[in-house]
Amino acid sequence: MEFRKIKDTNSKDFKKVWNIYESSFPDDEKRDLESQKEVIKHPSNNFYAIIEEGETIGLFEEWDFGDFIFGEHVAIREDLRNKGFGTKLFKEYLKRCGERIFVGEVEGPKEGGIAK
Repeated sequence: MEFRKIKDTNSKDFKKVWNIYESSFPDDEKRDLESQKEVIKHPSNNFYAIIEEGETIGLFEEWDFGDFIFGEHVAIREDLRNKGFGTKLFKEYLKRCGERIFVGEVEGPKEGGIAK
C-alpha cells in the first residue's frame, strides 16, 4: 500500500481522490474545492492518495504537528468498502507514525442529522 502525497491540485491523483472525498463526507464535514486548494498548501497538511496495486483506492488527510498527528479525513472508495482496505490502511499508517501520537476524530451514526 502506497501513501502518495498530493500537493498539485491539477494532478490526476488529486482528481481521483477528490471524487472519493466528495462522495464520502456530508457537506458539513468537508471543505469545498477552493478551500481544499488553499489548505493543501499548508506545510503541516498532508493529503494522500492511497494506492493499492497501482489503483487509487482511497484517501487520507492529516495535519502533522511534529509530536502528534491529527487525522482529519479518511475514506475508501465506495465500491471497495467492507473488504479490509480500511483496516490495512490504518495498520500501515500507524507504522508510519512511529512513536508520535495519532489523534483522529470519529463521527457516530447520524439519525435525523443528530449523532446518536
